[in-house]
Amino acid sequence: MQGIYLILFLIFMPVLWLAVEYPYLLRSLKMAYRSRRLGPAIHEHQAFANDVIQATSPQSWSRHPEYNQVQLTDWQKTVQESIGTTALLVIRDGKLLHETYWQPQDGHVPTNSFSVAKSYVGTLVGIAIEEGLLNWETRVGDLLPSFAEPDKASINVWHLMSMSSGLKWIESEGNPFSHNARAYYGSDLRKMVDQLTVHQPPGEAVEYVSINSQVLALLLEEATGRPLVTYLSEKLWTPLQAEDTAYWNKDREDGVVKAFCCLYASPLDFARLGQLYLDDGKWNGKQILSKAFVRRCTQAVDLPYPWVKRHNTIYGLHWWLVEHKGEKYFYARGIRGQYIIVNRSEKMVIVRTGHKRNPVDSHLGHPPDLFDHIDAGMEITLKSCPQ
Repeated sequence: MQGIYLILFLIFMPVLWLAVEYPYLLRSLKMAYRSRRLGPAIHEHQAFANDVIQATSPQSWSRHPEYNQVQLTDWQKTVQESIGTTALLVIRDGKLLHETYWQPQDGHVPTNSFSVAKSYVGTLVGIAIEEGLLNWETRVGDLLPSFAEPDKASINVWHLMSMSSGLKWIESEGNPFSHNARAYYGSDLRKMVDQLTVHQPPGEAVEYVSINSQVLALLLEEATGRPLVTYLSEKLWTPLQAEDTAYWNKDREDGVVKAFCCLYASPLDFARLGQLYLDDGKWNGKQILSKAFVRRCTQAVDLPYPWVKRHNTIYGLHWWLVEHKGEKYFYARGIRGQYIIVNRSEKMVIVRTGHKRNPVDSHLGHPPDLFDHIDAGMEITLKSCPQ
């Protein structure tokens, strides 16, 4: 009998230890069971507390004269379906040129942005700088007391925007014990921010870690005196005439927005951010974001990028940069293959949402499926609007 008790003890003690040490793991397992997949899913905003962003002045996209005249080829559909694409949109000359959806997604169903949310945070930083509420040299410790500690005192807005803060953070996707997993499923992001340490001086190298965007969001709330979603609604959602209600998940009901991820919006509304940057910060002729800020965000940060073992050419300020078949693009991306892709020469925005993406190529620094979406969008554009 004692042997049975010993076996039960050996089985359940590790489980009990995990529950105490990593309580967020239980939540992740419950959600994995419901979604039938490991890790975050794209339609689970109701599983978390969230702040609601209303569409207060909705305006539908105008349709391009060649709207949906060119469809995806059978091969392109096969490629898209193989990685669980739910939406593929192309905007040309500020008008909706093409849209394809896979059920239950349509243009108005909110879907998780994951790290595309970082580009929204970066955009709000640009607006706050224009309003004089922040500047590039603003030290984080001036507004967030935990950053006044000596090892973090020199970290400023530019360091966070350029992913060069030197903050210690385990980003690893697929690792249930990573900081990212704890931040996504956990319930005290502010505590995680307060406990941050550094592992290298700021401004020395690009190191993409999600916590930079989270710190920026807390900084924005302190600088503006408003919740992040209120500032987003006033400065972006309403001016960009978003059509659909959006949601931004929080760590708990009375907690903070998970700004490094988890802005849920419709594909058609995600396209508005791409169009804003394509038009150098203008929307319907009104300057919402300064042209200088847009251009600075979409240029490579002049620092080494150790992860790709070379000087940085692929990351700007909360936007990714890539060259493909002689064309230059900048884009926002999320862990499940959420993309807002912008090409200035063709005046084109591509939005792709879905359930998964290819692993990031450690040499290129980009997921290979990115190029499938670019090729599909470019082919649709060139066939619809030949030079």
